[in-house]
Amino acid sequence: MQQQAFQNMIKNNEYHFFVFACPAIMPLNLAIHTWIVIVNSNGEIARWDLCHFKNKEKPSLKYIHKDWFEPREWIYKYFWWTKRFESKLLYHCSGKTDSLAYKLVSWIEDNVEHYPYKHHYWLVWHNSNCFTQRILNQFPGVKCTLPRRAIGK
Repeated sequence: MQQQAFQNMIKNNEYHFFVFACPAIMPLNLAIHTWIVIVNSNGEIARWDLCHFKNKEKPSLKYIHKDWFEPREWIYKYFWWTKRFESKLLYHCSGKTDSLAYKLVSWIEDNVEHYPYKHHYWLVWHNSNCFTQRILNQFPGVKCTLPRRAIGK
């Protein structure tokens, strides 16, 4: 997703919940990595995802990362750093207080640090897709199905 398109979706004084996806690094790019981006009513953007490396800035989060990458970007296409994959928006909702977006943003801010599988990362089990799916499962009103390439969901 392009930066300008992302910025245009964010409305002032509203809560926003996004699910993004991107292929994994070559040659494993048949699978995808998913992550969550939230925006509170003050316009503060936070990206949450589970990555394959530990969080050194906040060790208590283990493999959970906040704002490690820009909200809409992901990993480099190759093992050498030349070009990044473009992210794909899988889901977005927004609204004011008591909307689904408000409930999602509030839940994530209050509960993401308590994710039960934050102590490890496995490519085919508890990974970024499991993390994203677990958040989605908390809210039956979210009409988002992760693609089949989201291994571990």
